Amino acid sequence: MSEAKIYSELIWRLIKKERFDLIDKFLINLKNKGKSYLLKDILGFLKDKINEENNIVKGNLKLAFEDDIEFVIQKLTRKLAKKIEIEKIEIDENLILGGIFVSRYFKFDFSLKNLINKVFSSL
Repeated sequence: MSEAKIYSELIWRLIKKERFDLIDKFLINLKNKGKSYLLKDILGFLKDKINEENNIVKGNLKLAFEDDIEFVIQKLTRKLAKKIEIEKIEIDENLILGGIFVSRYFKFDFSLKNLINKVFSSL
């Protein structure tokens, strides 16, 4: 686990306990120790935590075709039981059918290419 993730978990717990005074002291201490470069990553992890609390998953979507974007988002929402927010959509010519959804923490491959690879690797 990265240092920024550990710090963001600590800040998240302090937010939940409404200990904003300790958060202020922690951030000042982080700056004084020359680790202010971690703030961008900490903020990213905290945004992810907020999205997680609101049942939102953000990520990038690679598709074989551009036609069924809304259909794919609906199916992903149902499969993952979370609201899906697409940050970037790419058309990947290496995919035969389907696509790949990549978030910060996981990858969900629903492509035909992946299915074919699984079938042949099990033989």
